[in-house]
Amino acid sequence: GLPAAESVIDDESVTSETLQRLWEAILDTQNATQAMDTTRPVVEIPIQTDKPWGAVFFSDQHVLGTGVNHQRMEADMQTWRDHRDILGVFDLGDNLDQFLPTKHPSAMMETLARPGIQRAMVKHLWQKYLSEVLKAKVRGNHDAWSSAADYDFAGELAQEMGVPFLGDGGRVWLHVGKQTYKLELRHDFPFKSSLNTTNSQRRLFEFALGADVVCFGHLHYPDLHYAWRNGQNVALLRCSTYKETDSYAQSKGLQLGYAPPPPDMPMVVFWPHTHRLLPFRDYRDGLMCLKALRGL
Repeated sequence: GLPAAESVIDDESVTSETLQRLWEAILDTQNATQAMDTTRPVVEIPIQTDKPWGAVFFSDQHVLGTGVNHQRMEADMQTWRDHRDILGVFDLGDNLDQFLPTKHPSAMMETLARPGIQRAMVKHLWQKYLSEVLKAKVRGNHDAWSSAADYDFAGELAQEMGVPFLGDGGRVWLHVGKQTYKLELRHDFPFKSSLNTTNSQRRLFEFALGADVVCFGHLHYPDLHYAWRNGQNVALLRCSTYKETDSYAQSKGLQLGYAPPPPDMPMVVFWPHTHRLLPFRDYRDGLMCLKALRGL
């Protein structure tokens, strides 16, 4: 048989004392590393107002994808910036395609620039339009693909924008005036159903033991179900996408080439003195309502 391999560790040097010192060093390293993590799965966001206030949820921008309606996206972002005194924006991820040689390389042909330029463009647009209106950021699956290179784009973007980073999803306690609302926000969640399209949201509502708003992105179609659950109203929402032409989605029958999904981003109006909310599938309808409520 083969000779026994020599130990690379001197058995005489492996003492209880050296192992204890190593253990303490490992724990110190772990604690220091965890302290550097900017993810905050539960945050509180105060909104000082005595009038109704709006929250817009948007995701799946896929900036610099060939099939993206960039004009509509930029117009929406400019509208939110112009109304920053009466609304805020929550980013639910997939800001860019970020197809890589290690992740769907063939899809790189359907982007207008390499991933590094996509990331730079997202940062430029977010700083230009959302620096005063963005309230929190969630990581999407496309955003996460850069993690293979030890680079968390979504976390870095949130840090540069100065907003809480919810990681892959989290809970927001939104204080609007004297009222507190519970928001459960994620890019995606399991338990999907093609028949009951808000089943995922309903299941997270149950896991979270209730919420006022549950909102996801990811599936590239807008959705809204304003329901009564467990003694309260709840808005079950899904953001659409600005990626109107998507060959992958069309090949899977998830999108029809002659009927692209409308790039609707949902909005919820919250009241500051009574616990009341009103959701809209398209923020543009919600904004008209909000301005009327505020006498604008």
